[in-house]
Amino acid sequence: MANRWLDSRYGLFFGTLVLLATLEMAKSEHYKVVNEPTSGSSTFTEHVKRYRERRSLTEPSETTSIPPYDERECGHRNINGIIPDNVRNEHGEAEFGEFPWMAAIYRRTTDLKLEYLCGGTLIEVGAVLTTASCIQRHRGQKHLLEVRLGEWDMSHEDEPIPSIDVGVQAIHIHREYATNKVNDIAIIILSDTVELTHTVGVACLPDASVDSYDFVAAGWGEVPKHIDPAELSQTVLKKDNLPVIDDKTCEQKLRSLQSPRYSLHNGRICAACSLPDSSSFRNDAGSPYMVSIPGTEERYYVVGLSSSGYACSRSDMPTVLTKVSYHRTWIDDVVRQAGFSPLVYTYHLQEEE
Repeated sequence: MANRWLDSRYGLFFGTLVLLATLEMAKSEHYKVVNEPTSGSSTFTEHVKRYRERRSLTEPSETTSIPPYDERECGHRNINGIIPDNVRNEHGEAEFGEFPWMAAIYRRTTDLKLEYLCGGTLIEVGAVLTTASCIQRHRGQKHLLEVRLGEWDMSHEDEPIPSIDVGVQAIHIHREYATNKVNDIAIIILSDTVELTHTVGVACLPDASVDSYDFVAAGWGEVPKHIDPAELSQTVLKKDNLPVIDDKTCEQKLRSLQSPRYSLHNGRICAACSLPDSSSFRNDAGSPYMVSIPGTEERYYVVGLSSSGYACSRSDMPTVLTKVSYHRTWIDDVVRQAGFSPLVYTYHLQEEE
């Protein structure tokens, strides 16, 4: 009986060791750093294969590759994505890598899950622009925040080029931000600078108003609070073209909802819905609204940040945006204080000549 007791004790001991070793291997496999696949490599081919199979795309050829990355100035949109012969253009989904300045801002919960908070815009290699209404209540817990760049589908990690997660060093809220969302703007300074790639790039910001008839909006919309591994259509980055509403019309619409005395602040602009389902952007604070830079080919200014809005079913009520150009001086001051340069997100005419 003593021998059987010892055998069972040793069996339990060694079984525990094997279990711990297995868990450690799984943990290291989950958290390991994945290098960006190089053009033409077998690793990249496997990435594309899994990606296309998962998204029900056509089978790739063995020669499928991403063109070499050449560092570019701000605001370059990859309108067809970065994977050749893989233009989806369906369900309002953005192409993979179409808006390389898109940022997703998360909070780490007590059970270590990532909770999606809002969208943002990369304006420098260490600075992300977003709204104060999204980030203010979390400024005292910046150690729990993470900014993800190069993201596309939040429910999957095996995209052709992995996304990058960066911590938060500092949060700057506009000193005159008010609860009515006037001056609804903030800047996150990242804990480390990022390398620009096909899927990680900086936006251009205007220093004056830009005339346009419509915006290009991008965002994840009403994604689940905790991202489930299962494939969920709402976790893919969306895009839409939304008409501009002039200030006077917007003010009149908002007076009918809020107060007859409502006055649209000079630091705000408005967008309408193009379709009833375009309301997916309306609960995605901080997400960028863009217009084409005049005289350029697929280069864009981020002119607005999603601040507040109403469902599109409510008589075409507007989404109210933070007007970026109105806050350009404040943005520049914060960026300089952090040791970065406003020149990075400033469009220069000679770049196109």
